[in-house]
Amino acid sequence: MLFNIVLMIITGGLVAWSSWQFVRYRRQMEQNNEEVTQLTNELEERDLQLAAQEKQYIKSLDELKKVQDAMNAKQQTLEFTNQKMQANEQVLIKAYNQLKESQEEIKYQKGVLEETLDELQVKNSRITDSISYAKKIQQAILPNPIEIQKSFSDAFIIFSPKDVVSGDFYWFSQIENKTFIAAVDCTGHGVPGAFMSMIGHTLLNQIVREKKILEPSEILETLDAEIYTSLKQKESKSIDGMDLSLCCVETPMGSTRLKKPGEPIKVIFCGAKSNMYYSHLGEIHKVKGDRRALGGWLKRDQRPFTNTVFEVERGDMLYLITDGYTDAASPGRRHLGTTKLYKFMLQIHTKSLEQQKDFFLNALKSHQRGTEQRDDITFIGLRI
Repeated sequence: MLFNIVLMIITGGLVAWSSWQFVRYRRQMEQNNEEVTQLTNELEERDLQLAAQEKQYIKSLDELKKVQDAMNAKQQTLEFTNQKMQANEQVLIKAYNQLKESQEEIKYQKGVLEETLDELQVKNSRITDSISYAKKIQQAILPNPIEIQKSFSDAFIIFSPKDVVSGDFYWFSQIENKTFIAAVDCTGHGVPGAFMSMIGHTLLNQIVREKKILEPSEILETLDAEIYTSLKQKESKSIDGMDLSLCCVETPMGSTRLKKPGEPIKVIFCGAKSNMYYSHLGEIHKVKGDRRALGGWLKRDQRPFTNTVFEVERGDMLYLITDGYTDAASPGRRHLGTTKLYKFMLQIHTKSLEQQKDFFLNALKSHQRGTEQRDDITFIGLRI
C-alpha cells in the first residue's frame, strides 16, 4: 500500500512534472513559433523589399539604357553635325577665297569704271559743248522776231525745245508782196530732230528764195520731193519727215501795216498734217491742213497739197502751232487738247501780243503742273 502510495506520489509527480514540461515546451514552442512567424514576416518583408528594389533596379537599368541610347543618338547627331560643320567650313573657306577674289575683281572693276566714268564725263562734256554750240547754230538760222514784227502789227513767238536743241523750227521770208511764215515739226526731237530742222530750213530757203516757187501748195509738194531725194528714202526706207503749217499773207507792199482798217487782206494757207487758226469779227476760225506729211518713203502716191484762201482785216490774229503745245500732258496724262486751245484763243485774242504770250505760257504751265515736257513746242501769234 505504501508502495502504491509512493507510486501514486511518483506518478503524480511525474504527471505534474510532465504537465509542467509540456506547458513549458508548449510555451517554448509558441515562443519559437512567434519568432519563426516574425522571422518569416521579416523574410517576406525583405523579399518584398528586394523585389521592389529589383524592380527599381530593372527600371533604373531601362532608364539608363534609354539615356544611353539617347546619348548614343546625340553622339551620332553630333558626329553628323560635326561632319556637316567641317563640310560647311570647307564651303565657307572656299566662299571666302572666292569673295576675296571677287573683292579684288571688284576693286579692279571699280578702277576700270572710275576710268570709264572719267572718260564718259570728258566725252559728255564734249557732247554737251557740241550740242550747246549746235543750239547756237540753230538759233542763228531762226528768223529774227524783230523782222517778223516789222511785217505785222505785232507778233509773239513761243519756242520751247524739249531738249537743248529742237526738232521744231519756224521759218520766215518775204518775196515781193508775199510774206511767208511757217511752223514746222520735224520727226523726233533733240539732236536727230535738230538735223531734220536744218535740212528743212535749208530746203525752204532754196525752194522759195532761189527757185522762186511762191505758191504754198507747190512749195509743200517741192519740199516733200526734196526731202525724199535728199534723205535717199527710197533706198533707206526712212520715214523721217515733217508736219508743217505754211501761211502766205499777200499785200501790195509786202507789209500788213500798210493796210487800212476794214480793208481785206488775202491769206493763203497750206498745211501738212497741221492746222492754223485765225480771228475775225470776234470769232476764232480753224483752217485744216491736208492729212499728209512731208517726206517718208511710204504712200508716195497721195493727193496733192491744196491751198485754202481766206481774208482777214487789220487787228485780226493768225496762229500757227505745232502739236507739242496741245499734246502737253498733265500729271494725270491728259492732253491740253485743241478744245482748250480754242477757248484760250477766244478769251485772249483781243489782248496785246505780250499779254497773249504770257497767257498761253501760264496756261501751259498750269496744265502741266510740273509734268515733264513731252515734245518740242512752237507757237506763233501774228497781229494783222
